[in-house]
Amino acid sequence: MVNLTTQARVKEHLGGMASAPAATLAIIDQLIVAASASFERYLRRRVLEAAFTEVIYAREGKRVYALNAYPVVSVTSLKFATQNVFTASTAIATTGYSVDLEGGFVRFQPYSAPFFGAGYLEVIGVGGMGTDTADFIVNFPDIAQAADEQIAYAYMRRTNPGGNITFTGGATQHTSEHDYLKGVMRTLEKHRRRGL
Repeated sequence: MVNLTTQARVKEHLGGMASAPAATLAIIDQLIVAASASFERYLRRRVLEAAFTEVIYAREGKRVYALNAYPVVSVTSLKFATQNVFTASTAIATTGYSVDLEGGFVRFQPYSAPFFGAGYLEVIGVGGMGTDTADFIVNFPDIAQAADEQIAYAYMRRTNPGGNITFTGGATQHTSEHDYLKGVMRTLEKHRRRGL
């Protein structure tokens, strides 16, 4: 897994925190890891750019499939099998499909093997959103900024996650539960993987 931002960026978002104690930095680091994992699950994409093997259920007549490791650097093998076992399958000729590298879609030509019947596709390649945290920040600065905002918010709300608060004298106030900020949600929605 790749962290989507750095401790230095979050500290800057929180106003610098030049002389923050080790315990505070440990909390920030923990929030970065948690938010990065949460963002990756929500995006439904593979963040770390690396070699992947993805198995996709192929429906009869369907010609376009979305990969979760995109942008795609390359696809080195694509196989089709009626069962989820590919040892006896031969790779589909590259003339039978095209790959949208930026969008992460495999598009089959009419009358290629997966177009005829249901089964499974095995896609082997390289893809993902960044090779490391620095690369991710360069490639997706808006998501990194959203992570900074969400983590800073989580840090400030860590002692008050939501619910009823009773003050001296019996007054009660309800505070909203801790959740993704609206601006963060808008950013994540722009990059979320859409199934086809």
